[in-house]
Amino acid sequence: MTLPAQAREPLSQPVLSWQADAGGQHDDEIEDLVALLMEHATYPGVLSRHLARALAEASMGSNHLWEDLGLVNRVQLNELMQEHFTSLRVLNVNNMRWKKFFYRMLCERADILICKSPHCEQCEDQPQCFE
Repeated sequence: MTLPAQAREPLSQPVLSWQADAGGQHDDEIEDLVALLMEHATYPGVLSRHLARALAEASMGSNHLWEDLGLVNRVQLNELMQEHFTSLRVLNVNNMRWKKFFYRMLCERADILICKSPHCEQCEDQPQCFE
């Protein structure tokens, strides 16, 4: 059986809303996030690299990460993180929003203080970081 020509052609990669105007300005951030995610990949390999790239690129979007990934809700994102980036999910003990959590991890690595308070429980921005 021969597939129709359109079925044999590779699918084009959709342009995410943030990509249209970014002009490559987020490339370093994306690579840093991919590296962080790959360090915590439960099953290192091609699939994990693709998932890490998708998560990193979607993290540049303006919506909740689960929305920018096209998931139904945050529960699905937590399940994805649990399955494919288990050790990172375990580190997110207070269920911080994932974009905030990723950047907190990256800033801690670089010794950059981003929080107004040493502990989340004492911070006035707690409602923006946690659901």
